[in-house]
Amino acid sequence: MESNELKAYLQLLEQGIAHPSDNELFGRILKLSESELLLTDSDLAVEMQMNRSTIHRWRSGASAPLIIMRKSVFNWLKKRTSLMIRKIDEKNKNLPDKSKLSAKEL
Repeated sequence: MESNELKAYLQLLEQGIAHPSDNELFGRILKLSESELLLTDSDLAVEMQMNRSTIHRWRSGASAPLIIMRKSVFNWLKKRTSLMIRKIDEKNKNLPDKSKLSAKEL
């Protein structure tokens, strides 16, 4: 994954922050967090200090948290995404195009 893909994900997070009551957007962002940020339900559960099964229910669409919790999730994902973008961009700064790193290689 390149920083451009993460930047697109970051824009989606900004939409989530602006519209935290949008259930469909919340679910899409959580599902993408697994592929874009390589986050498991357990990773997110540890950070949010909750049970992994709760995160699984959120990601599957079986339930959704209150808006205040969604904002916390979005803000944490935004910080993590921004950090990954910075790391990738910094490591790729002086590399030839064929050698550029992805998030999976961090």
